[in-house]
Amino acid sequence: GERMTIRELDLGEIIRIFEGPLQHDFDPLEIKPLSQILYLCGKGVYPCFGFYEDGKLAAYAFLCALPSNRGHLLLDYYAVSRNMRGQGSGSLCLSLLREKLREMGYHGVIAEVERVSAPDYLPGSEDDWRARRIRFYERCGFRQTTVWCRLFHVDFLIMSMDIGSSLTDEQAMGRMEALYHMMLSDEMYQNNVDLFFA
Repeated sequence: GERMTIRELDLGEIIRIFEGPLQHDFDPLEIKPLSQILYLCGKGVYPCFGFYEDGKLAAYAFLCALPSNRGHLLLDYYAVSRNMRGQGSGSLCLSLLREKLREMGYHGVIAEVERVSAPDYLPGSEDDWRARRIRFYERCGFRQTTVWCRLFHVDFLIMSMDIGSSLTDEQAMGRMEALYHMMLSDEMYQNNVDLFFA
């Protein structure tokens, strides 16, 4: 295919993606209010990137950092356009993202990936899809940490990709706590976030 390019999105582009593809790419429960995303953008802690091929949006990545901190960012939303899936675009875009973040001085990326709930899953099941997603992130250079997060009653495995400095599991845990505290109100955090070591 044509050359894939990455660039940081402006607010107008972020809003267009939020109101368009993002609504179809994620479960409604996973979608933050737009006002919250714009608030985080305003604080300078929410860099968003678009990946373009032939001038068309091929994928997007919304990330969340901690204020004045170049450590590991949280991959908040990442999706490949429907017509581009299954062609290796997902891993290509993540490698472009990694290089871009390296240039910007960030140290790595943390991803929340749904945990496989039963080891003896059937092909085509939800767990099969979850396991495939974990393998996809592993191929892209993420490792499984021993940190789990129960977020809004769904279990996630915390995975980490190091760019500059490596993250211990204890640091990953601390980072997730700080990020969730920044992104959610205290009440939302108390009721919906539970971090633990496997």
